[in-house]
Amino acid sequence: MKGKTIRLAVLLGAAAVLAAVLLVRHLGPSEDRTIRDAQSGDAQDRVRAIRDLEDAGSPAAAETLARLAADPDTRVAVEAVSAVGRLRRKDLLPVMENASSDARPEVREATLVALGRMGDPKSAHLLRNRLEQDPSPDVQAAAADALGRVRSVVSMETLLAQLDSPSERVRRSAAAAIVRIWQIDHGFNAGDPPDKRRALIEGMRHHWEVYKQSDAYRYLKQKTEKGP
Repeated sequence: MKGKTIRLAVLLGAAAVLAAVLLVRHLGPSEDRTIRDAQSGDAQDRVRAIRDLEDAGSPAAAETLARLAADPDTRVAVEAVSAVGRLRRKDLLPVMENASSDARPEVREATLVALGRMGDPKSAHLLRNRLEQDPSPDVQAAAADALGRVRSVVSMETLLAQLDSPSERVRRSAAAAIVRIWQIDHGFNAGDPPDKRRALIEGMRHHWEVYKQSDAYRYLKQKTEKGP
């Protein structure tokens, strides 16, 4: 009996130690410490802290992520805008607007990807601006993809124009966005020769002008303008 009691006590003690270890791992460092870790130190550690702040999702964490969107370290800034996008907080759209014009193309691209994830049609004007004016094809492609993800019906003419972009990646992203918005696949191939592409683009433009007069278009426009 005494031996059983000892074994039971040992098992209970081990269980308590395991529970304490799991609890520490679950809780992690305090939020204040995580915020400090995200703001300075080694880039890898800062990125890890940013991910912890994203998981926390508190107002203080979101505020810190917003500040880090303009961080001098490109890797940190990219991680911060990506985290903001996953939080899907509409009150942080002004932060994303600033980041979308960052001097670093990597930050701009990550910002547009994040805006697409946020899914707010109110960002369509910003996305169109990047699609039409950004010097980086990678950023342009991210803008086109994001316009598709926010279902921006009013951006269709802009996307149709990009089907003739010099960049195949931009053409491909614009075509995918058009299919996502319109729910019609015209079989556009971004890798086709210019003459073949242009003939199909003209047909798509004509079809779109006709479609704009339909009840289906008005319903789609009204639905998407309401946002998620």
